[in-house]
Amino acid sequence: MDPLAISTTVATLIELLAIYRQERGARRDLDHRDFIEWLENHRHEEIKELITHTFHLQAQIDDLLRHDHAEILAKLDKVNQIVVDILAHVEGFSAITSKIAPDAGLSANAVQILAAFVQSHARLVSFRMISPRSKALGLIAHNESSGARGYYRLTRRGVQFVQMVPPRAETTE
Repeated sequence: MDPLAISTTVATLIELLAIYRQERGARRDLDHRDFIEWLENHRHEEIKELITHTFHLQAQIDDLLRHDHAEILAKLDKVNQIVVDILAHVEGFSAITSKIAPDAGLSANAVQILAAFVQSHARLVSFRMISPRSKALGLIAHNESSGARGYYRLTRRGVQFVQMVPPRAETTE
């Protein structure tokens, strides 16, 4: 399955789970069988087939359905904010994002730091450049493997993000 199909399928599954939970309320006795029946009734055959034919996915859905509804919605809200922050810098999506969520997006400084990190081909960066509390949307990660405290490494997602962001024209003053 190609990456776009995977991300679309995962997003659709999560969104359908959220709608299902919203319809069913705060009940804790929900399970994948009832969800599969709900999918059938709403004609979501592909998602139903994915769940019934993917090893351990049913157990993961059961586990998610047992979580507090408000907690799930809060996590989904955070995920949506992250997606909007990234899309705000991706050519083709940034114009739409700026109209719907004008305050969305990583700061210009954050994008510049990521771009400089990619262009430098550095493997580590000191925490003096990046706040230790900032996870930068999964674009950088604390470097735990080398034992280097206070250092961060760029993730593959960070490199991919920088490659999607159009280069900014340098301003001379």
